[in-house]
Amino acid sequence: MTDKTKTIDATQTFANDLFGWDTIFAISFTKANETIANNASSPKQFEMPWPSQGADKRTLQGNWGPWRLEIGGSGGTILMRCPVTTGKLWFQNMWTPRTEVDIGGIELNVECSLTNLDVQAANDRGLDAKDIVPTHATGGTTGNFALNTESISASRPACTVNWTSWYITGTQKVDGKDRFRPDLEDGIVINLALDDYPKVESTATNSMGQTQWNNGKGSAPMLIAMVTAAFTNYFNQYGLAEFKHIFSAFVVGANCKDPKWQWLQPHTVSYAVSIGTLATPGSCYLGVLALTQPGKVQTASMSQQIDGRMGAVFPKADSVFAISHELFVKKWLLPGVFLAVPNSKSSDWTIKGSTISNNRDMMIGNIYANKDHTLTTELHVKKGSWNLTLKESLIELDVSSMEFEWLAKRKVIGTYWDCFELELKSGTDSEGTPYKNVLHAKQAQGTSPTVTSFEIRGTLSHDQAWVPDGAHGRS
Repeated sequence: MTDKTKTIDATQTFANDLFGWDTIFAISFTKANETIANNASSPKQFEMPWPSQGADKRTLQGNWGPWRLEIGGSGGTILMRCPVTTGKLWFQNMWTPRTEVDIGGIELNVECSLTNLDVQAANDRGLDAKDIVPTHATGGTTGNFALNTESISASRPACTVNWTSWYITGTQKVDGKDRFRPDLEDGIVINLALDDYPKVESTATNSMGQTQWNNGKGSAPMLIAMVTAAFTNYFNQYGLAEFKHIFSAFVVGANCKDPKWQWLQPHTVSYAVSIGTLATPGSCYLGVLALTQPGKVQTASMSQQIDGRMGAVFPKADSVFAISHELFVKKWLLPGVFLAVPNSKSSDWTIKGSTISNNRDMMIGNIYANKDHTLTTELHVKKGSWNLTLKESLIELDVSSMEFEWLAKRKVIGTYWDCFELELKSGTDSEGTPYKNVLHAKQAQGTSPTVTSFEIRGTLSHDQAWVPDGAHGRS
């Protein structure tokens, strides 16, 4: 007899919370970044004009490498890593004349968000958006997720630059600590953050005790703050709009030609990023969150996030499509129950959590009553004894009480158990039409249909005592 506990072991399944959303379609950071690079979506150069007014002035000019999604965002906040291949920063203030700083080699982490643009708005930004015409549906509106360029206020800009990596031209030890020395020849690569930076050997201070610049030397935190402020201005004024990339295009409000699939058609969408438990680009995802059930609205309890455990289960997947347990049980499993028990109707079944149970005594089908397959008899189950349960990627059927009449009105009572696992299957259907990635249930590995007990009430001669293959009986 098969060991049931083996098939529902946690190592063979996974947990995934959709936080109230009906479906999520997500793409890995690895694949998203490949698409950004292949489509040449990143701007080639950057330039910010020298301000005509103000005592504290900064300007930028240089060349970009390909931008990419960076690990570290959460929910609706995404991080873009933006490398500067070559570039210059010029600054001037009341104490310092116009000074040039080489910023080639720095990499900026830009904290930003996405916005949903219709086709016209996307094209107004030069994003080359197109109306999606689905083959399976009619109507609907095409939406496009792209970088948000609109600031809410001066204190809530569209983006902030919050982290910088810089190629430093040299360091030396002073009092046992690294000190910034731009004049040294040997370079190192370090990460500079406002709360974690190499200390600087100051060369001069003004009357207010503030560090001045002298021949390119100065305070590392001041330098970082200046670069951060300059690029924050640049990204909010110019840079975000120069990134010509649509992260996801989708259709909302369409009507499926086959009504039985309308439950997969979104009417409300959002987005989120997840940082996978493995913390690698392949286990981090950017996804579209969707509501598909009629009348269901987004509430405050529905977090704008993706479960980070998703990436640990599919570390090599380019994309993942997730359906909520509630929706999957109601719209995918329950129609399968109607096929398995063709005489039943919706009112015969109760859904509780991830389990479908019969709510009355019922006849579930005919079976052969002899080994020659010349006699049939009705198979009955008691109320609540037929249970189909979704356990992550497994489907378990447990019939705790079934019975049928067999030969001279003898009653046979037994139990039944089976287990299936879900997979995506590709092939050709009976009409010769190819299909790809169709959700399919197959016998779970290491399992087989099992009659775990079988009782025959009455006596039979040896040559009469036939029971189905795999059954364990007693009379």
